[in-house]
Amino acid sequence: MIVFNDFLKWLSIDLSIKLTISLISLLVAYFLLEKFKGGKRIPGPKGLPLVGIAFSIKKEKMHLELANYARKYGNLCRFNLMGSDIVLVSGLKLIHEVFVTKQDGFSSRYLSNRLGILYKKEPGITAMNDDEKFRELKKICLKSFKHYGDGMETVESLTMRSINKFFTYLSNANGKAVDINDKIQYLLADIVYSMLLNQELSEEEISQITKMSIQFVEVTFGSKALLLELFPWLKYFGYKAYKKICDYERNVCAFWNKVIDQRFLMNQDEKNKDEISGAIDSMYSQLMKSSFQYSRASFCKTLQSIILAGFSTTSSSMYNFLPILLNHPQIEKRIFQEVSEAVGHSRMPCLEDKKNMPYSEACVLELLRYTTVVPFALPHETDRDMDLDGYQLKKGTQVYYIIC
Repeated sequence: MIVFNDFLKWLSIDLSIKLTISLISLLVAYFLLEKFKGGKRIPGPKGLPLVGIAFSIKKEKMHLELANYARKYGNLCRFNLMGSDIVLVSGLKLIHEVFVTKQDGFSSRYLSNRLGILYKKEPGITAMNDDEKFRELKKICLKSFKHYGDGMETVESLTMRSINKFFTYLSNANGKAVDINDKIQYLLADIVYSMLLNQELSEEEISQITKMSIQFVEVTFGSKALLLELFPWLKYFGYKAYKKICDYERNVCAFWNKVIDQRFLMNQDEKNKDEISGAIDSMYSQLMKSSFQYSRASFCKTLQSIILAGFSTTSSSMYNFLPILLNHPQIEKRIFQEVSEAVGHSRMPCLEDKKNMPYSEACVLELLRYTTVVPFALPHETDRDMDLDGYQLKKGTQVYYIIC
């Protein structure tokens, strides 16, 4: 009875006082946990209690700020982000150790509260742990694109059709300055999608695909979405960031479900039997024969991951290549001269011309060496207690990798 009366008194206290007491209790618990953590401490920025470095970094420049931490604290450092301790790995020696020498201990994908909303129940290939099912799906994806090996003319035709649409856009500008940022994204998304389905994409579909890919970063890495890491219960109170993540998942699945239905519910007699099927046909048929169970939602998210990886990485290379050529006109001039000699001005280039353009090919390879397509590898977590560079990492430790 006494305990119940005390509880009633607690309920009667002003709300602001309750919040203050709760916050102080959380801070005390946080400092005690930090103080009594055992083992040799990995160096790194302290950050603020509970939120860590969340409010001191900008999502647009996160890779640069984390790279600064690596330079300041070493190739192995730690930081706190929304209450979670994260180990940051960089440098060739440690990256090789994690991905090659000790890969079995770092092979699990880490799913944050935000990514868990998207992938926990129905993971796509990017959210799967390194197990037999993941390896099979990876093999199926690679094999499905390799089926074009005997039909590169089809790939060339699909690619040139998309490129011609891009050149038409530039021609219609009549020499005026144009912003090609969105158009390059549309171009590359169109090419990857065309290779998946071996069919042309409408402008509306191209726009929808690129928007979904861009939204992935916005809905999962925005500052409001980060609060779900510290307060996951916000999703039960109509939190807008949570709703945006759920809406994104529904939109991705709805788009690809429509594509799949149109593709595989089509009467087989209506398909051109002489035409090379798209990669999606090969993927779908192999998944249906697999001993593992793959859900429709998992297939949809895998397809979206392929689009995202294909156009975002290639577009980054394109954005880097153009200003590099502007700053090195002698290289641009030599590439133009080689293309003019090998191709001429009366037709578009083709794959057959590649053997006659060694300098241009060397420039592309140098671009991939010189620039960074993506600064981070996907986050992982340790499968068991691991030793790295003289420090102990407990099972379940989040690990980020700087690969630039």
